Amino acid sequence: MYTMKKFLRLQSLCLAFILLFLFASPAFAEDAAAPTPKGKILEEGGTFHESSTVTAAGLGMTSRGIALMDAATGTYILVGNGDQKMPMASTTKMMTALLFMESLNSEADLQKTHVIGNEVYVDEWDSSMAGFAKGKTVTYEDLLYGLMLPSGNDAAQIIGVVVSGSVEAFVEKMNTRAKELGMENTHFANPHGLHHSSHYTTPEDMAILAREYLKNETLKKVCSTQEYHIKTGMPTSEGRTVYNSNPLLGEVDGVNGLKTGFTDQAGSCLVSSCERDGRTIICVVLGSKDKNIRNNETKKLLDYAYRTTELVNLYDITGFQVLTVENVPQSWEDKPIEAYVDYDATVTPIFMVTNEKRALLMQEGSYKVTFNPKEGLAAPINVGDVIGTATITLDGVNVAEYEVISEEKVINRQHVITFFICVGSLVVLILAIIVRLIHRHSEKKEKRRMAYEAQRARQAMMHQQHQGRRRTYHD
Repeated sequence: MYTMKKFLRLQSLCLAFILLFLFASPAFAEDAAAPTPKGKILEEGGTFHESSTVTAAGLGMTSRGIALMDAATGTYILVGNGDQKMPMASTTKMMTALLFMESLNSEADLQKTHVIGNEVYVDEWDSSMAGFAKGKTVTYEDLLYGLMLPSGNDAAQIIGVVVSGSVEAFVEKMNTRAKELGMENTHFANPHGLHHSSHYTTPEDMAILAREYLKNETLKKVCSTQEYHIKTGMPTSEGRTVYNSNPLLGEVDGVNGLKTGFTDQAGSCLVSSCERDGRTIICVVLGSKDKNIRNNETKKLLDYAYRTTELVNLYDITGFQVLTVENVPQSWEDKPIEAYVDYDATVTPIFMVTNEKRALLMQEGSYKVTFNPKEGLAAPINVGDVIGTATITLDGVNVAEYEVISEEKVINRQHVITFFICVGSLVVLILAIIVRLIHRHSEKKEKRRMAYEAQRARQAMMHQQHQGRRRTYHD
């Protein structure tokens, strides 16, 4: 027997079930706070997108080979004979210093010592030397400064023995490391750079080496030091003060390294690093006729790099790019959804070279973002789902590719149909239950009314009979 309390309890359970179903169902559209963007560069180390026909020869370069690189991205800004093999002279010592530091556990290991042996003797006795003496004990730190500042060939051979046990084994290590760095057109025959027919590099390869060298803070400090007093390993206890062979240190704004070189066959060479306004440029000049030409061409190239190029972020160009993605298959609502390009401005710098700095970058429509939907893209789509990639081009040249993230939730058409069928069925069921309850309630009420009326009729009949008997008695 149904009572009013049972009816209300059943009604509450039905409503609770409907609410639970609705909250568990997907929403039609939701705004999303964009997560921390991340991204990648398409081609690190590629040649810059050049908007002019500037060449090394056009700038008046006479050196045998040049390479101008942005240190942050590894992009070559300008090259001249960049992939041609040529001697490198003492710029070799950047690799020697790099391997020396990579062999140490920490900077504290520079205080370790080595007793100098026959490795101190170099075939060409009149070449550049730090002045170390056989039988003396030298610290690793003094070896490093003796290698890089006065360009000590003796220091190079001593380091080879310290690191690998022999100069020959060290040279093998140099070539292995070169391959790891992508210096495909480089081969080392010794750790110092004295001429050898199988000792060569290219301007582009030397820029790669310089970029790796600059990642080590100790090495950066050493090559930017203008003078240093070597206390150990010298013939006498007084030691020796050595001076940096790089003439641009302290003369050219921002120059803080790296290494000079000279042999009759290699000519005058200089690998420079320069930092201005937080941006580092690497300049490689190989095979100059003399030091003056080498130095002047280096200065001209550095000025060209800072005057005509700019390190920018795609975020600065495009803003937080929002894409509109249309015609999502199996979507319930026939309307486009919004998505954003997922990239990180801190790790996606690119280079542009312009005739006038910033002119091309700020030109309207110079960049284009093309959406490439993920294969098989279809609803349902959740907020934050990767729905494809965006290719970004500058003046028709592909510079980067990023994931595209949905900012909205898109539900599947069939899911919506199923949802409404379920809701409709529940509504019909609830209405049927309510109608049934009302009908049963009405039936019970009618039965009570009829029973009440029947009882009243019986009572009236009994009353009339009682009254009749009383009249008969009195008569």
